[in-house]
Amino acid sequence: MEDNCWLEFMRTGSVFDYLKYKEHEKVTADDKLNQGISNQRTDNRGE
Repeated sequence: MEDNCWLEFMRTGSVFDYLKYKEHEKVTADDKLNQGISNQRTDNRGE
């Protein structure tokens, strides 16, 4: 999907399409961060 947003921006040159691409890029990065955090165990307290 990210590539589709970038390609659409390259095709149109529209600021709206660029902002749509950047928003999708941010959401993707946030999802990756949240996935990494959720994979950590909460019961490991270093005891």
